[in-house]
Amino acid sequence: MSQAEATPMKVTPRHYQALCGVSLAAMLLVQFQQGPHSFLNPGLVLFINVFVLFIGAVGILYRVRLSPILILLLIGVPQAMAQYYTNQSQNPDLIPVRIFDVADMLMCMAGLAFFIGYHRLHGLWFGVLPANAKHAADRPTPPTVRSEESLSSAELMPLIFIVPTIALAAELACILLKQPWTALDLPPRWRQLLLVAWTILLGIFLVAHAFRYWRRLQMDRATALVMLQDLLWHETRGEQRRIHRWLAWIRLREKQKDSSV
Repeated sequence: MSQAEATPMKVTPRHYQALCGVSLAAMLLVQFQQGPHSFLNPGLVLFINVFVLFIGAVGILYRVRLSPILILLLIGVPQAMAQYYTNQSQNPDLIPVRIFDVADMLMCMAGLAFFIGYHRLHGLWFGVLPANAKHAADRPTPPTVRSEESLSSAELMPLIFIVPTIALAAELACILLKQPWTALDLPPRWRQLLLVAWTILLGIFLVAHAFRYWRRLQMDRATALVMLQDLLWHETRGEQRRIHRWLAWIRLREKQKDSSV
């Protein structure tokens, strides 16, 4: 085996910059192809897309600390407005359900790949977690920045499978939401909202319990004993307070008897 074949591919921030640039361009091309902004002026549509491209390019190339939420709003708000005007002009229940729409799945995959790459670039340039606020008053500490030497192809290659899988799951969830449910006597939109709310709450509940269980598995013996002692005090604090109050009263009575004698 040659040395070039044995050496793994070196991943640098330029790989994530290229990923973000390609994803951003794909999102804008899909938006132009879909033409979801028919209710807007074409000049305004062009301005929005050019502005999104400019903001994304500045954040990727010049290491400007921009929140991905800004780009998400610039892309998502016109899509939401287009869907709103479509629902106002047509009956939502009569609109045919598009199964596995290629443009929607490409938009989802490009957006997800962009925000994954942008988040990792933020971790390399600025740090994901903020500085330690405990020592911010006396000696400010900068946020922990990830080193470029820690990058590897093991975290870049799985995106080829993860991003399409999540996009496919989102498409299936969208198809599921558009199915006519008759379990509750509510309008279709309210049934969808109720289903989404319950799904999100149930998902948060399960993830929180799974994370709590995982943290307990990572504890050492001393930490586990401290946590059990805290749980014991929390559950029996009323009984312990009552017992110690009676014990203090008995000691006080004994001291009064001894002083009287």
